[in-house]
Amino acid sequence: MHNDTIGLQSEGPGTGSVFTAYIPRQKLPLVAQVESASAKQTVVTKPSRIVIVDDNEASVIGLKKLLEHHNHIVDVAFNGLDAISMTLAAQPDILLLDISLSDINGFEVARRLHTAGFTGAIAALTGYGQRGDREESELAGFNHHLVEPIEVSDVLSLLAKTEGKIV
Repeated sequence: MHNDTIGLQSEGPGTGSVFTAYIPRQKLPLVAQVESASAKQTVVTKPSRIVIVDDNEASVIGLKKLLEHHNHIVDVAFNGLDAISMTLAAQPDILLLDISLSDINGFEVARRLHTAGFTGAIAALTGYGQRGDREESELAGFNHHLVEPIEVSDVLSLLAKTEGKIV
């Protein structure tokens, strides 16, 4: 039904067996199950254009792959200056922006983007979660504040909230 194949290989009795299953990759439905503190919710998200900015390349690539697996279009940058040019060119629905970057910090990136007319949502992606950190990100123009480590469900839930589509 799915054009899958199953294979079996063995050298004979007592030598073990290798079972191989090939299942073609399917596009995921645009519905994800997200665990919340209060109850399980179904979050409906349309594919979003997302830019992720963090100088931790492994973390960025992992999050990019997870979000692409959920049918989102994702670009990445690893420093603040590249983030500004990429965000202005791509005009994403949301920018996931680390605050501690190697060249200029995320607060300055957010300020420059707002000055340049960027109107998409900006979410802080940071290890800083104190009240003062949240207030500072809000003053810099961030719309949301995610404290690391984050789960992909946190981002999917945020995308749904920014679209206003939690059902």
